[in-house]
Amino acid sequence: MSAAVAERSPGEGALVSWLQGRRPSVIRLPVGVLSDGEIAAELERVQARRAMDAAYEAELVMALAAQRPDVDDPSPGHPGARRRGDGSPVPGTSEFLPDELAELLNCSRSFASGVLADAHQLVERMPAVWQASGEGRLDWFRARVFADVLEAASDEVAAAVVAQVLPVAPGLSSGRLRKRLVAAAIAADEEFSERRRREAQRRAGVRTYPTADGMSALVSELAVAVAAAMWSVVDHAAQLARTAGDDRPIGVLRAEAHAALVLDPRGAAGAGFTGHVTVLAPLPALRSPGAGAGATGGMSEPESGPTVDGHPITAGHLRELLTQIGALGLQAPPGGSMAVAVTDERGALLATATPAELARLVARDCPDHGAQSDCSCPVLAMPPRGGRLRPDSRTGPVHPAA
Repeated sequence: MSAAVAERSPGEGALVSWLQGRRPSVIRLPVGVLSDGEIAAELERVQARRAMDAAYEAELVMALAAQRPDVDDPSPGHPGARRRGDGSPVPGTSEFLPDELAELLNCSRSFASGVLADAHQLVERMPAVWQASGEGRLDWFRARVFADVLEAASDEVAAAVVAQVLPVAPGLSSGRLRKRLVAAAIAADEEFSERRRREAQRRAGVRTYPTADGMSALVSELAVAVAAAMWSVVDHAAQLARTAGDDRPIGVLRAEAHAALVLDPRGAAGAGFTGHVTVLAPLPALRSPGAGAGATGGMSEPESGPTVDGHPITAGHLRELLTQIGALGLQAPPGGSMAVAVTDERGALLATATPAELARLVARDCPDHGAQSDCSCPVLAMPPRGGRLRPDSRTGPVHPAA
């Protein structure tokens, strides 16, 4: 980064000094005389001003970073060099930049590092998102979602995803926006998405922090499938308690069930708690490379990709997940249940099956060409109209292909 500062005239310097010498102010309307519609319009203007101020702050932060190159930092092993912890999230800048920014913003070093990281991602790598916030068209919270999801993406992938998602971003909730960005990144570069997922798994952990008086939160960051199964177990235990007549809030029942399952797993095991995970498996993602890849084409929409409880994942993740939970094995995961729903490239349901049913069909292989064949014959499909179904209490009808 360049540390050069543009030259300015004496008049420009005097103007800057005069403006900075004034107290910060904002134009405010007399709230008491505003109608309902005017209040709503003014609230929208406030949100736009917040986004514009945040974008301006990011520009200032990057200007400061440009004047703090790492050329003068002590080399590793020399006195004054950082021994542990992360340096600056802005490449080419001093490792002490987060400390300086923390002093200026009166915040922690970790918070300042986050401010630097967001500013770098948006100002330098996603200028279209930063410009949208600077113009008040996109709030800063949603802009930071772009920075978080696309931080590890290449510049080419980030540019493609931003061009696709930014036009609709203001109308999406933050959760919906994150899913749309992840799905678009997967469609653009599956290998990147796999790396991002594995990096996230390496950051798994359990943390606790205080909340209200005498209360604390215990947070476990886990793989999506594991977290979904754990939640299902906890919720089922709470629902059993409510069915038994406990009318306390469901959140209290879930908290007590979670504590009981962790502190006394043997005692809780006798209650028959189970977890259930639904795996959505689009057929194009499961097709082997030589099995007629051109029959159905690729996925038409990024969000129709493989999912676990609604979270988009890559085809490689899906294959790994199916192996881990025994979807192609001989039994369901211990202590729980699992259903596999096979869809076409547009998300329409083709068939559902239990792990045991899938294992039987895989072992039988193609009824026409026998085992170990490379044919494209289906072994699981929708039942024929008017045919007899064999119901399954957990997953619904299953029908092997004729």
